[in-house]
Amino acid sequence: MQRERRTSEDSVRERIKEFIWKNPGTHLRDIVKKLDIAMGQAQYHLEVLENMGEVVSYRIGRYKRYYPPIFSIEDARVIGFIHVPSARKILETLIKKGEGKLSDIAEWTNMKPQTVAFHLKILEEYGIVEKDANKVYKIKKERMKKVIEIATKGTIENLVSRFMKAFYS
Repeated sequence: MQRERRTSEDSVRERIKEFIWKNPGTHLRDIVKKLDIAMGQAQYHLEVLENMGEVVSYRIGRYKRYYPPIFSIEDARVIGFIHVPSARKILETLIKKGEGKLSDIAEWTNMKPQTVAFHLKILEEYGIVEKDANKVYKIKKERMKKVIEIATKGTIENLVSRFMKAFYS
């Protein structure tokens, strides 16, 4: 009986780990909903997985998000923002255009300047974009640019393999 319970727990834990590897930046409620497991069960197994070093978590905005342990906090922040459609559109635009003023970015993305300003402020606070003295925005680091390029090609589900190939080959 004890062995059956351990196997069942290992199976749930493995499903959670696999889900996180396929969906980096996911949060607790997503895991519970998509894997159809109880909240307490998910919390328990996530804690075990973190203690074992199998997953890491970072608080990004309002959510504690879970990632494979290959992601740094900087990478995790970028990926967290990629989950937000408006922020993703701004980041993709900055990659394509290189840099731009708020009004340019609003025009290029077909978004209201207030929406763009809101997201740029947060992206700037998290150190993902920077603004120069002329109020021109650009992505702050070359590594972040690479993470954004990798994360926005195709689905988030394929992110880990692309990330690993780009940075660890």
